[in-house]
This record gives sequence, structure tokens and C-alpha cells, in this order.
Amino acid sequence: MPQKKVKDNIATPVSITACQDYAIGTVGPAVERLFSSHEGFSRFVKPGERVLLKVNLLAPARPDRHLTTHPAVVAALARLVRDAGATAVIGDSMGAPFRSSMMRTAYWRSGLAEVARETGAELNQDFSTMRLSNPGGSLVRAFDLCRMMDGVDRIIAVPKVKTHQLVTLTCASKILFGLVPGMLKTSYHQKLPDVDQFGRMLVDLTEFTRGHRPTLFLADGVVGMEGEGPSHGTPRPLGALLLSEDPYRLDFEVCRLIGLDPRAVPMLRTARRSGLSAGDPAEALIAGEAPTPCDPPFTLPMGSDLQTRMPRILSHFFRNQLQPRPERSDRCVLCETCIESCPVKAIRRKGEDLVFDYGKCIRCYCCDELCPHGGIVLEQTRLARILARGG
Repeated sequence: MPQKKVKDNIATPVSITACQDYAIGTVGPAVERLFSSHEGFSRFVKPGERVLLKVNLLAPARPDRHLTTHPAVVAALARLVRDAGATAVIGDSMGAPFRSSMMRTAYWRSGLAEVARETGAELNQDFSTMRLSNPGGSLVRAFDLCRMMDGVDRIIAVPKVKTHQLVTLTCASKILFGLVPGMLKTSYHQKLPDVDQFGRMLVDLTEFTRGHRPTLFLADGVVGMEGEGPSHGTPRPLGALLLSEDPYRLDFEVCRLIGLDPRAVPMLRTARRSGLSAGDPAEALIAGEAPTPCDPPFTLPMGSDLQTRMPRILSHFFRNQLQPRPERSDRCVLCETCIESCPVKAIRRKGEDLVFDYGKCIRCYCCDELCPHGGIVLEQTRLARILARGG
């Protein structure tokens, strides 16, 4: 049964404001401007509520690496929640095992533990999971999710604007994949190796979450990431914060700012086909100064242009010949994280080397995304290089 069209989505606005740095005196007023353009923070959060600030906590990384939602943005939100008489709960699930020791390190390195100390917010300590039925899903009829989302009244998702090797863009329409606990994420890659199916799953999850709890999206685009994101790309200033109840509209606006064709993003293709979005950004509500679109556009992950240009039937047929292949780099320390994270067991250790089975490889790039040392690189295939040169 296909997802039901959310009728109000077509009219849901996206608020956007310029924000040039992460100084407290810059971020706090910028976040307040966004909510003012949406009739104020009290429209979304009521006294006594528990609010999950669902951040992008990809890895235990310092804020200056720009892999994760910046703590200054999270702190600004946590203060607003506190001042509204509600309780902020900061949480996410990385691709690593979802347990206390791993998350404690991630909270500390990312600066989120300090945010909690300064603002009185809670750090999620519930690492249990639950299975919930999704009878209205177009592809996925049940999800295994973190139980932390069940202990709150509403969710404010706070994605980081980054390119993504598999789905081209990770922002509002992908942020809720972090509600899938730890290593269980790899099972979705295994079951859904096709990028369009993976995008449909993400839309199913987004719509399920929005139906389960009121959900708002505030994107951290002060400094984004281009190139081989979400882990090993290059930080790039964008100078923007965006707010909307509609994740697809928000992502369309992000695409406009970074110069990305929305058709390259499978979640946005699905949202348009299923009637969850009109297929282009609504007129943005400018809160204060408007950010300037990037010039030149964001550099995209290797092979993403071919994904957009290649007819779908040919893209599937030539998947192994077109999509970049993971290989070991000279930064590899043989920690074997890539072996543990590969959903199809296409990597094995052979002495002091790694062996990749490209016949099994589904090009999910979990090995690259989750490697803590940058020990995996993506290499374009010979056929892809020829096609790229041919335009």
C-alpha cells in the first residue's frame, strides 16, 4: 500500500537564514529568527514535554571535522527547549554497536556532553530497541528502531548538510535513519542494495516517524561537507540554517543552495512520485539576511553524476562497472571495522592486506563511511572514467 499523501506538505514553508559562524552570539539569534518566522517556538514545544533533539552523530569526531551536527546549533535548541519549560533529550545511533561505551565517547568528542552540562539537557542513555509495524509503508512494513524515540513527546531532527556517496545528499530526508539502532543499519543496506529502493525505505521511515511523533527539521548548513561525504569529504562553508516541518521541501532548498540537481537524490525522487512533495522548493521564508547560493556548486561524490544521467535500467545492469569501488588506502591500520560493517561480507583480511569481492559488493560504502581512520578510498572504474570524459 503506497504512502498517503500529506496534504499540508504542499503549503509547508521552509525558513532560511544566514549564519556565518558557530559563535554563540551568531547561532542563537539565527535559530530564534527561524522560529519567529514560524510563529515562534511555543508553536512547536509546550511546557512539560520531552523533546528528542535527534542529531547527526555519525562518529566520535571533534566538531571541527564537521562530520556531526555542530554543538553550538544543538545548544541553541536545547536552551529554547529549556526556556519553554520542556526537557531536551540529545540522542542518535551511530553505525557502530549501539551501547553505552560507544555513545559516551561520541557524546564527549562531539561536544554534546558539554552542551548537556551547560543547558541541562539529557543525553540519551536508553540503548534498547523496539520493532514497530508500518502497515502504510510503500516498501518497508516494520522497522527496528531505538526505543529513545518512544519516550519523548516530539522530535526536532538536526541534520548536517553533507554530500553522501550512496544517496548524493544527506540532510532532512535521511537524518531519521539514525533511529535505526547501530549495526542494524547494515541489514537495510543488505536487503535494499538498489539505491532507489534504499531511498524508498528512507521515505517510509521518515513518514512513519512523522506519524508516530510530531517532527520538525532544522538543518545545520553553517559549514557543510562536499565531495566524498558523509565521512571523508571536504568541509565547505555554506552559511545557512534552515527550518521546516517538511523534510523534502527543506532538502529541495538545500539543493538550490549547493547547486545540486534534486533528481540526483533518491529520497526526493520518491517524495515527488508519491505526492509527498510538489517536486520543487516552496518560496522560502527569509529570516533576516538570506544566504548566498554556492559558487561554484558543491563538489559531488564520485560517480553521482553518472547516477543521474544514466538510464535506470542501464545503471542497474552496469552497477559493478560504473559505481566507484572501495579499496584500501595507505591510512589503513587493519582495524577490521570495514570487515565488521560490510553487510554482505565482501571484505576479508588476508595476512597484512584486505581483499574485496567486487562481485558481492553492493556499493553501500559502509566500509568507507564507518572507517575511523580514513583507511578506505573509492576508485572510479575504467568504464566510468570513459563515460565521464564523454560527457
